[in-house]
Amino acid sequence: ETAEISVYSSIIPKENEMMMNVRSGNIEQAKHIVDELFAADDGKRMGKIYYVGLEYNILNNLIVIAGQNLSEDTAALTEIVGSIPRNQSIQDIKKLLYKAVEIAGRKADKDNKEANDIYIKAREYVDEHFSEHDMDVSKIGVALGMNAFYISRIFKQYSGVKLGSYINEMRIEKAKKLLLSDRAIKVNDVAAQVGFDNPRTFLKIFKEREGITPTQYRKTH
Repeated sequence: ETAEISVYSSIIPKENEMMMNVRSGNIEQAKHIVDELFAADDGKRMGKIYYVGLEYNILNNLIVIAGQNLSEDTAALTEIVGSIPRNQSIQDIKKLLYKAVEIAGRKADKDNKEANDIYIKAREYVDEHFSEHDMDVSKIGVALGMNAFYISRIFKQYSGVKLGSYINEMRIEKAKKLLLSDRAIKVNDVAAQVGFDNPRTFLKIFKEREGITPTQYRKTH
């Protein structure tokens, strides 16, 4: 019983590791973990019923990775689940999971490339248009023809910062340059030039990022 508990406790971390490798496109490592999870002893170590249950669980997780939409990859994985034979050996299970891992990994790799492309496009758009007064996440969504929430999630995933925060970061950096390059320009005018409609919002965000007001920044530089 103690040995079984030990095996059970090692299954979940290994399965999670395998899914991470599939999501990142590391297919060969994912297959290696399949080998570790399914020892070639025809189910004697933990029992055939347990292994079949684990097989179905992994396949369902791979379908999630492939996406719930009606893509060819999702359909292929669903077909695999529906065609599992009754009397399959551990080797049969492993071969089937190898194929499933390849399908889900291919879909994940495609999704990763598309997400990276979205991040680059969103960043380029912000870099070019951040000083526009109506610049916000929804406008970026319209410009790229995509859901604004989805773009925000991808941007945070790749950059580590929220899209709205990045817009403000670009504005504050531009404001700092204006404050020092033209010391005659008024702070309110600087705020307007970098995209802030409300000077109070500009002052608040500037102080949050720099620790001092725009006027103090100008005096100390």
